[in-house]
Amino acid sequence: MHKTPARLQPPDHRQTAWGLPKRISHALADLFYPPRCVFCHADLPSDRPQTALLCTDCLETLVPEEFQGCRRCGNWHETPNGPSERCFRCTGRRFAFSAVVPLGVYEDSLRTAILMMKHPANRNLAHALGNVYSRNRISLLESYSPDLVVPIPMHWWPRLRRGVNQPDLTAQQIAHTLKIPWERHLLKKIRHTPPQKNLNWQQRRQNVRGAFQLQRGYEVSGATIVLVDDVVTSGATCHEAAKVLRRAGARQVIVATIARTPVESRI
Repeated sequence: MHKTPARLQPPDHRQTAWGLPKRISHALADLFYPPRCVFCHADLPSDRPQTALLCTDCLETLVPEEFQGCRRCGNWHETPNGPSERCFRCTGRRFAFSAVVPLGVYEDSLRTAILMMKHPANRNLAHALGNVYSRNRISLLESYSPDLVVPIPMHWWPRLRRGVNQPDLTAQQIAHTLKIPWERHLLKKIRHTPPQKNLNWQQRRQNVRGAFQLQRGYEVSGATIVLVDDVVTSGATCHEAAKVLRRAGARQVIVATIARTPVESRI
């Protein structure tokens, strides 16, 4: 592949001349602005790691420890032997992606958190959920030996209004944890699509058909790509984006998502 960023490296924790001033600045910040959970705003312990932005109670509420469900479509259902390879919801349906790895179910507190993090003011919450995803689901992603991480792009018009594309933040953290490149400009959304909320399965696929394209100058032949989105419902958006990647020569596409909608709410 070419025109991709250099391999991401883990942060260097060696002591440097700047280490002491940085630690002092963090201590002063905690003194005058005590750290709070980015979801419930409860006080956090002063000795927390710098990456810990959620309190223990919110972590337990938002994040199931293990993924239980269908590897193919991400449908969440309890299985005695761990994740299943296929479920009744995706049997007979064709997807351009090979698997879906969700953090949790799009309901209750996790749904609230995702709706909150779509606003630029709650960027820290998006970082927190991306960090939690990277800690809790990275082993599943590693099992597919991925080469590159790509976020689902947003059309320029809603991005101009919103100011942030949440999958970008999650993709960057996943790539950092996997120690592989990520590329936010590889895919482009060339057509603004109406909301899919009230559309059925066929209408959703038609709505996003032809909405994505591969940017010129990128080569993905033979690559296993992690495609990142915030919520997967019918899978139509990720299917269309994965279709573009597969046509460009990608070996397989694995979808990483913060949440999968529950079966009963899907159309």
